Amino acid sequence: MEHSVENSSPQATANISASGTFCMHCGQRNLAGASFCSACGQTTGSAPSADAQATEEVHGGIAPLKLRYAFLYYVASLGVTALAVVVYPALTPFVYLICGFVMTKVVMSRLIEWHPVYNTLHNQVSAKLGMVALWPFQMLSLLFKLGINRAL
Repeated sequence: MEHSVENSSPQATANISASGTFCMHCGQRNLAGASFCSACGQTTGSAPSADAQATEEVHGGIAPLKLRYAFLYYVASLGVTALAVVVYPALTPFVYLICGFVMTKVVMSRLIEWHPVYNTLHNQVSAKLGMVALWPFQMLSLLFKLGINRAL
């Protein structure tokens, strides 16, 4: 029998509020001490703290990228692509795709963090392919949105 927080009694919901754990895969709140998520069936665990995530990213060799450095990558990639158009137009598509790959792999992956609920194969592939194919527009939009988010 499936048991989730939405279908539980008020007494069971009160027991969850103070000591419940969240599923790292789907974000579902589960009963305290539950080994498996009541929604997706994966093993439960609480989300790591922000300090633990920052330490893990730095020690993992992937430090977050500051917005101003991301903008410099963007301007440099535009410059390299424009230079390829002027100097050797036949290489322009190749240079464009390399710049798109760099903007995806180096810049985008260090600027944004995927929430576990939205960290699906479909979402990541769509975002990455969109960035590689249309990087001048996608990256400018991303930098603009992150700049507004940081300002507000």
